[in-house]
Amino acid sequence: MKTKTALSILFFIVLAAGIGCQSTINPHEEDVTGEKLFQLAYEETDNQNYDKALSYYRVFQERFPEDITGNLWATYEIAFLYHKKGNDNKALDLFNELLRRYEEEDGAQLPQAPRILAEKVIQNIKNDE
Repeated sequence: MKTKTALSILFFIVLAAGIGCQSTINPHEEDVTGEKLFQLAYEETDNQNYDKALSYYRVFQERFPEDITGNLWATYEIAFLYHKKGNDNKALDLFNELLRRYEEEDGAQLPQAPRILAEKVIQNIKNDE
């Protein structure tokens, strides 16, 4: 009987620990910052929950359209996630959309890292074809 009780207690401890590690943040709450949305997206990507990560980046884009740098990175990350999911056509469309942003009048003032990374992934995709 003691073993059964001990196993039950152990089960509930493990269950509680697992629940405690899960994110309980609602991304649509007003006080969720852009940084927190990116953090949640990175965590979901690390756990290979790509669709959930995509949703966090999309929420970021909806809630913070004025954050140009953040949106460039979100677009890059979304495209990269489609690549990781095996949908290279969608990834290429999004990477090219990102690159078109750099062709606009203010493109030279934008952070260059998303452009450089997008170009490298596009080249890798083309080399794998």
